[in-house]
Amino acid sequence: MRFRPSCSPFVRLGAKLNMQSEVMDLLSVLGATGEEVSGMVQQCSKDHALAMVDRLVAFAKDHKLTLQYEAHDAMLKVMTRTNDARAFAVLNEIQAQFSVTEATAMGVMALCASSQNVALAEAVLEASPRTVIVYSALMRVYASARVFHKTCALYDTLKRDGVEPDNVMYGCLIKAAVESGRLDLARAFVGKSSCLDIQNYMSLFRACAREKDATRVLDLLHELEASQVQEDTTAYNCVLDVCFKCRDKRAAKGLFAKMKATGYVDVISFNTMVKGLGSSLDGDSVVEEMRTLGLAPNQITYNTLINAAVTSGAMSSAWKYLSVMKLEGIAVDRFTIATMMKGLRSSGPMSKADVDNMLQLFESDAVIDEVLVNMLVDTCVRLRDIERLKMVLQTFRRSGVALSESAYATVLKSYGHAHAAEEVAAVWTEMLAQKVCPKEATVVTLVETLGQSSVDAVVDALRELRSACPQANAAQGYAALAKILAQRKDAEKAVELLSEAKEAGVLKVAVFYALITACASAGKTKLAAEMFKDMCASSVAPTLATFSAVIKGYCVTGEMELALQLFAQMRSRKVEPDTDLFNALLSGCARKKMTALVEMILSDLLGCVKPTSATLAILVRFYGSDDVDQALEVVRTWPAQYTVVVSDAAHTSLLTACVAAGRITEAQEILQKIPNPPAMSTPCACKGAFARRRLARQSGQPSWLWCGALPWTRVWRKRSRVSS
Repeated sequence: MRFRPSCSPFVRLGAKLNMQSEVMDLLSVLGATGEEVSGMVQQCSKDHALAMVDRLVAFAKDHKLTLQYEAHDAMLKVMTRTNDARAFAVLNEIQAQFSVTEATAMGVMALCASSQNVALAEAVLEASPRTVIVYSALMRVYASARVFHKTCALYDTLKRDGVEPDNVMYGCLIKAAVESGRLDLARAFVGKSSCLDIQNYMSLFRACAREKDATRVLDLLHELEASQVQEDTTAYNCVLDVCFKCRDKRAAKGLFAKMKATGYVDVISFNTMVKGLGSSLDGDSVVEEMRTLGLAPNQITYNTLINAAVTSGAMSSAWKYLSVMKLEGIAVDRFTIATMMKGLRSSGPMSKADVDNMLQLFESDAVIDEVLVNMLVDTCVRLRDIERLKMVLQTFRRSGVALSESAYATVLKSYGHAHAAEEVAAVWTEMLAQKVCPKEATVVTLVETLGQSSVDAVVDALRELRSACPQANAAQGYAALAKILAQRKDAEKAVELLSEAKEAGVLKVAVFYALITACASAGKTKLAAEMFKDMCASSVAPTLATFSAVIKGYCVTGEMELALQLFAQMRSRKVEPDTDLFNALLSGCARKKMTALVEMILSDLLGCVKPTSATLAILVRFYGSDDVDQALEVVRTWPAQYTVVVSDAAHTSLLTACVAAGRITEAQEILQKIPNPPAMSTPCACKGAFARRRLARQSGQPSWLWCGALPWTRVWRKRSRVSS
């Protein structure tokens, strides 16, 4: 039974419904021929149904059906359009069974030019007839991919194949030689071309710009004027621009005078002159001369004049040209505004009057980009002018300008510095309503600003964030709020925030650490321990910081048994302690007079970390209360053994211990070793002062000999007078 054309819709429907197997079964039952399958392949290729095309090709191979050339042509083009690597295999099949036609080659190369598929285009050239049309199509592919060196190399291949380039191809070769920097080759192509057109001359003009050869470009212009090619204003403008690129202002001025004399001058010519001569040109004279020649200055003219004035620091002239633009009804664009903003910023800090003037410009119909918005917002922030910042925001809202995420972040920071919590909340709500997803730094800025006034307001703002922008990372916001609670030692709010963080699904290590620190610093070690258990139960691996927060909390409250248990658990998890944690454990055990534990912890510390001056001070305080000899031994041996410095606190503790034990000689030696006695307001200074006074009394000498050169001299002299 022959395949009926009426079944074609079923094949296309099967491709859309992804029912390739059912379609193949139908084709088998109907006994489709190669011609019929070829038609289906063509149709499915046009529909971009590549999955069905693959099944049809497999069906043809299984049933030993021969697909027609048109089917292969359709497959090759659709795979080229989608940049499918299988296009090479299809091309090989065509080459093996048929001859690639010129039409196929041109169609595929046109698609290669769009996708810049140079490799496939070169493969098509190898399989297709070598004609001028095919070579021209390949040159367009090279030009699209900007591989101009390949275009230049193609000329030798053309000559070997006996293909003579036409004028259009020579134009492509000249342009490619110029773009690849092979200027001698470009001139050679010009000599071989039978007919030069204006575009070829334009390419040669640009080549002179690369060589910085103003003399050569003027010679070419004279050659153009003497040829049969009709020169135009565009060519003269191109040469004028090349003269400026060659930094030959004298040649540019001479050419411009010639252009005015011959009538080959337009607004672009004047714009080029203003841009090239800059501040050395009298802008008013240029405008007057243009009007004399019947040329109306346009937006580019005034933008160039404003830029020249701004570059030379003549802001008054820039504002004058801006006023003329408005009077002549020439629209202000974003380049005008950007140039004025650049001039104001480069002339020094912008004043409030400058901000007001720029606001008037922003109220125009110009398209304002993100950079300009950020610049003006940043200026208001630097001026700390909240009212003008509000005016700027209102202006942007009226003009329909959407603030970027960075602009919103700058505004939030500004309001935060001004402690304007209401404005911060309003800007935050507006940002989320505009579907602007804040970055982590912006969220942290919001939390730090609102958190100083109301923790509940921060929680509400984070809820808004989760609702309006689910993809935003709110974990850093909760962590920042937890840090604020830790600074305030607010354990109750920390517990509430933990519940909120659980609901938000942002239980990260940073959040747990800050909340645990808040509870531990408030002395709520039980709450800290419960949060620590919640962290472990939430599959969040505890870090050294979280372990340290709970352990230090236990040490402060004197719960050393719990501290040591958690420390042992930390070591079992292969979490290595640092010196600060060891010092906290040592200090806690020293205060509880746990000598055995102090020795054990000290041995463990010396085995894995380097002791510090704080470690030495803790041991001096611990040993000094019962064993002064041991304290003196530690101070004598540790500096050389562990490269630690004996701090003033350690010296003061040792001095106190020696005085209390009646060891005056050692106390006198220690007193001389304290290079910088601390201020009287510090605890160790008070402690040292009392020790020094006691030492003076025990030695039988006046107290002023021991305290006369110290900050607390007047205190002790006053006390001596009162006692006497």
